[in-house]
Amino acid sequence: MSPRPLRIAAHNAALIYGGGEKWTILLLAGLQARGHQVHLYCNGEAVRERARQQGVDASIAVLGGHLALWHAPMFARALRGFAPDALLISTFKKIWLGGMAGRLAHVTRVVSRIGLDTDLPGKHWTYALAFRRWIDAALVNADGIRQDVVRGLPGYPAERVATVYDGIALRDAGLSRDEARRTLGLPVNAPVVGAVTRLSAQKRLDRMIAMLPRLPDVHLALAGTGELE
Repeated sequence: MSPRPLRIAAHNAALIYGGGEKWTILLLAGLQARGHQVHLYCNGEAVRERARQQGVDASIAVLGGHLALWHAPMFARALRGFAPDALLISTFKKIWLGGMAGRLAHVTRVVSRIGLDTDLPGKHWTYALAFRRWIDAALVNADGIRQDVVRGLPGYPAERVATVYDGIALRDAGLSRDEARRTLGLPVNAPVVGAVTRLSAQKRLDRMIAMLPRLPDVHLALAGTGELE
């Protein structure tokens, strides 16, 4: 007997479409393709429209700062209308209000996604409290982050923190390594470092560029779009 389809909700609070938002939408689209019913709640129009372009149903449900406590019952009302089996909070700073809303709506499983090593639940009492009362599990994308999360939450079951690595769909570029380097104007045998990212100040690519004079034989390749392009 195949498992029954689930109803899965996610919340993303970003006002711009970046890597974390793409991750969330692709995850929901993949779950939807497997027969589950999904819905994305957003803080802004940009992310909602991107979700809809991917065929993922989405609506606005604003979660503000920690003191905007009225946002929790408002989001809980929206969740009760969808009645999800699980809620994924994909913006770490919203686990306080999002977790509270999930519990108010009696969602069976509330999961946090942690994608940055600076987003640690032990660094502020609100996050630690949210984890202990409302967050049933956490997904991280690196073992090092998992270790920091577990270390920062004494008493929180370590088995509830799981590493799920980010991945990409590989494509055959039709070029060999040497041909690809020549196409980009890179020496065939030179060391190359690079990044595929949104080209914005938040990504601190200036630090990578500033290191290049100290590495005279190293070449840098950047791929992406954004205001610093």
